[in-house]
Amino acid sequence: MARYDVESLLQEIADRVKTYFNTKVAEINAEKGDFTLANLDTTNAIFFFNENNKDSNYDPYMVISIDRWDTSELGESRLDINVEVCVGDPIDGTIDKRVLRYIRILRELFKAGENVGPVSIPKVGQLEFIGFADETNKEFRAGGITLNAVYA
Repeated sequence: MARYDVESLLQEIADRVKTYFNTKVAEINAEKGDFTLANLDTTNAIFFFNENNKDSNYDPYMVISIDRWDTSELGESRLDINVEVCVGDPIDGTIDKRVLRYIRILRELFKAGENVGPVSIPKVGQLEFIGFADETNKEFRAGGITLNAVYA
């Protein structure tokens, strides 16, 4: 049996997003009814470690990356894994609500005290909101969560 490692953990995070994210989008769209959140292209728009290469071919898109990775002398690893959703500004005054709703979805998918595979997630934090423009000057906003993960 292959050893469980960080690569496996990141893939399990992506798999959970692929399985449940768009179902949550539909639930929020039905609940709110004021505008429609776009689904995430779960085949093409989830990137690992792509923070410096923002890809505006997809809207929204997701970046999963490691912010911190420490290992103790006892072999226990602690990681901060960022799960960020980037959303293009539709120029209709809803961008901030859109980002908040996507963050809500992430918080419903990943809760403190739960496990992702054999890895415990004792804390879920908030990433700072950021704004940026892509190479065509389209405005984007991004927000997300940090999963504080612990595994041996």
